Amino acid sequence: MFSLMRGALGGWIAKLFLALLVISFAIWGISGSMFAGVGNSVVTAGKTEVGLLDYRLAYERQLGLISRQLGQRVTSEQARAFGVEQSVTSQVVAGAVLDEEARKMGLGVSDDRLAEMITQDDAFKDASGSFSRAQLEAVLRSVGMPQDTYIESQRRNAVRQQIIEAASMNVSMPQAFVDEMAKIQGEKRTFELVNITPEAIADKPEPTEDQLTAWYDDHKNDYRAPEYRKLIVVKLEAEDITDEAGVTDDELKARYEKDKTRYTVPEKREVMQIVFQDKAAADAAAAKIEAGTSFDAVASEMNLSPVDLGLVERAAIPDQKIADAAFSIEGTGTSGVVEGIFGPVILHVARIEPESLKPLDEVSGELRKTIALEKADEQLYDTHDRLEDERAAGETLTNAAKNVGLTARTIDAVDLTGRDMEGNIVKDIPESQKLLSEAFQTDEGVEADPISIGSRGFAWYEVAGVTPDRQKEFDEVREQVRNDWIAAETVKAVEALAETVRERVAKGETLAAVASELLPANSLGQMIEPETVGPVQRTASPEALTPEALREGFRNAKGSVFVEQGKPEASKAVIVVSGVDDSGTETVPSQITSQLNGALADDIIATMVGQMQDGMKVTVNQQAISAAIANQ
Repeated sequence: MFSLMRGALGGWIAKLFLALLVISFAIWGISGSMFAGVGNSVVTAGKTEVGLLDYRLAYERQLGLISRQLGQRVTSEQARAFGVEQSVTSQVVAGAVLDEEARKMGLGVSDDRLAEMITQDDAFKDASGSFSRAQLEAVLRSVGMPQDTYIESQRRNAVRQQIIEAASMNVSMPQAFVDEMAKIQGEKRTFELVNITPEAIADKPEPTEDQLTAWYDDHKNDYRAPEYRKLIVVKLEAEDITDEAGVTDDELKARYEKDKTRYTVPEKREVMQIVFQDKAAADAAAAKIEAGTSFDAVASEMNLSPVDLGLVERAAIPDQKIADAAFSIEGTGTSGVVEGIFGPVILHVARIEPESLKPLDEVSGELRKTIALEKADEQLYDTHDRLEDERAAGETLTNAAKNVGLTARTIDAVDLTGRDMEGNIVKDIPESQKLLSEAFQTDEGVEADPISIGSRGFAWYEVAGVTPDRQKEFDEVREQVRNDWIAAETVKAVEALAETVRERVAKGETLAAVASELLPANSLGQMIEPETVGPVQRTASPEALTPEALREGFRNAKGSVFVEQGKPEASKAVIVVSGVDDSGTETVPSQITSQLNGALADDIIATMVGQMQDGMKVTVNQQAISAAIANQ
């Protein structure tokens, strides 16, 4: 909360003004009620009160933030689990305490300063970047806020900023702390490790029947078949009702005439140029060419190499003067001196491909499809309405779709994740995540509303059958149970072997000696040798170590040996901290320094607000809070 307060000092609500202006209570703890007729106060700090509606708006904003992060609306139960009520109450109390302290201190802001703040807000600037009263009125009108209310909220905000700025401006971490962090970041370590994989287990475990049935009984939830649903799906997008055959020849000809420029191939010229160091040399060359010497001969005599621009159209030549000159030459031939961007040049056009127009026959297929799609797009909403009318008249989704020229697709079985009974992804379900989510909340036979797909499209669905989730019988999953049991027991064996290696190395044996004795040779018959990693810093990402293993490696002293998750996933790594170099330092990035300074400033503000709160009477009306968030 305090970081939000401080962050707003540079431009308070800036680009998010529209979204946050009315409901800024959660961020700023605006405590003076901006709404008339509010009942009991939720929070009282001295003579400052927070009304029911203010608290409700703050609570609703917090729910909105969490909902956007999760991608779904947060329920009341989830809000309680997330501690939203406690968080909002803390924010509102802090804001009320700051407002009360500002009142007691007699802090204020001049009208001139307030006007300056308002005119500097980007939300109220026009296209030229200047303050616009019309823009201010339009913005406030769009959020339903009177100007007086807005100005008063800005005044309270400006006063509150004075307290926050005084406490947190230019706060920075002690240099000793930053130096110690630099030393920690600069430390380098070297590790020796061996990865023990399942292949290292010579005697693979084999389960008995009793072990299999016991495993099945203990892990029954792993062997449940999910609920499946039979769905009828109808998709409507422009492509689904496109009728290319319905495009007439007259329509094709008319569109061709209208769009001729699209099918016109511009003139191209094969252009070469000689670039001269100065205009005098260029003029001398131009005189020779005019006297009858060829373009190539002049270039050869002057020991210059012509630059071949290739067969290009006018727009492909970046220098406009050269492009104009090259395409102004009558037929093939040579230009006079042209002042190009990089100096004087002489151009030569060796070949010309005249402008051409693709015939209608060549582009008719593309044109027909374009016209048909445009027509279909115009008819899309009409088709939607006709299908809805068919359903309202009692037709099934399948028949309704057929009657308007669409095809209903039957998906015999699909689970909530989009897989069929064999575990394969069912392809081409429109807006699959949204459609399946809604379909699995819809009862069989219910006429559900269509969902929107893409920018202009719809999808209807009907639940035609439900196969409930069920417990798979043991005989049905015997092989899967056996594989799972073997995998679990193999993991245990790998862990036990890794622990044996660790213990022996910890007692003084070398990792290489223990590995060569206990681990089998690789596929080439070579004995396993420890791998050396490093020296690396704690921020590195060495390929041989997982992030967890690297962190553990920096927690242990030199000579320590430990076991961590290895690579690949089913393996265990036995790791020795073989070297520690703490002589280096690293520059702490400015971003990290800023974060540290921000955290320190937050602590200071939190302490300040706590001390302010201790010195005033603050009451929280829990019943009013319950009323404020009821039915949220």
